[in-house]
Amino acid sequence: MRKYENQIVGGTRVDAQGEKLTKEFLQRFCNSVGDKRIPLHQQHDMAKKTAGFIENVRLIPDEDMPSEWRLIADVSVEEGEVEDVLGGFSISGMETLRKSSTATALIYLPFPHYNDQILIAELCTDADLTVGKWIKKGAEPIAWAVLGSVIAFAVTPIWDDIYKRKIAPRLDELIKKYREPLNARGVSVELVQIVLFKDAEVEVRIVPTKGDQAACLQTEAIQAGLQKVVGFLEADTKANSVGVKRIVIFYDDGKATYALHRVEYGDGHVEHMV
Repeated sequence: MRKYENQIVGGTRVDAQGEKLTKEFLQRFCNSVGDKRIPLHQQHDMAKKTAGFIENVRLIPDEDMPSEWRLIADVSVEEGEVEDVLGGFSISGMETLRKSSTATALIYLPFPHYNDQILIAELCTDADLTVGKWIKKGAEPIAWAVLGSVIAFAVTPIWDDIYKRKIAPRLDELIKKYREPLNARGVSVELVQIVLFKDAEVEVRIVPTKGDQAACLQTEAIQAGLQKVVGFLEADTKANSVGVKRIVIFYDDGKATYALHRVEYGDGHVEHMV
């Protein structure tokens, strides 16, 4: 493991995309991290292995431009992954554009699509949909949007019934309505589902393949993937002792099913399954 101290991982200066992060967004990121260690994702791609972690995140004035701010962190990188990470790492986070008080689902769009006023207006016709930005700087060949339910389910014997009755129909509706318009803009969809486990929230990221989202986003495929998540949480000793922050599953084309990709534990440790 190689450590790089005091790295600039974000800031309020106008970036190469012509955009500017707000101090408020950066401060919320700091507050959400606190004194915890967070995994280092490569180019914001959930399907790739994490390559280390960042810690000691803080917001300081920009020495070169006193009216601006820098987000600083210490970056620790696994040997062999240095070039990939340092060439493509920056923070990412969610920022709400329209929050619905009756929301049953959410969608967060990547740059530049969250500036597409026609698309935003279309999404906002759904009064029960929270719409926002997935801010993740860096060049990506195919952009990803995050779609998910705001209804969580607990790890209980009846979780699948709750999912089928209360969550899946709403996701099916949104996927059918927006998958093609998003694909036409070069945007693929991945899903997020919150699972309640040991009185804490576990974020499950469901990553389909880029080329066959029609099959990957079928209710049966998603539910089978969530079954593996529930089974893991029930059986894993460490999950039951220190908790889990996030589980990522991805679609295995060869087996035509979702597989566990990695587990990000509550203590900051990451276990890669594949």
